[in-house]
Amino acid sequence: MTLAMTYVRNDEDEADAVERVLARVENYPFEIDLLLADSGFYNERVIRRSRQIAATVVHVPKKSERMKDKLDIHKSYMTTYRMYKDSERELRFPLAVAVSYHAGDRGKSGEVVRGYGACGVIDRSAK
Repeated sequence: MTLAMTYVRNDEDEADAVERVLARVENYPFEIDLLLADSGFYNERVIRRSRQIAATVVHVPKKSERMKDKLDIHKSYMTTYRMYKDSERELRFPLAVAVSYHAGDRGKSGEVVRGYGACGVIDRSAK
């Protein structure tokens, strides 16, 4: 596994910083099988770019009402999500919704529901 990081200046757009990382990753002298990304990569421009490099899994934040509806569930599943639905910029990608349990981890209990954009990933199970 190779970790790629960069600084983000306070006057810089996050997507521009991610573009710098992706440009560096694309020029590595070895093949990239999978990009695992945090929610900073959850941006239409960045997702389109990263899919050109390799299969990409990106954590999806619970910002929009449509995403909150998709993540309001008690069982893991796969679906499709449309970012900027019905607009010229619309971007469709597979969405894996994974439900797990705290099981006493750090004194917490209950369900943990996370969403992941799973672009180009062959294994179609939510986990």
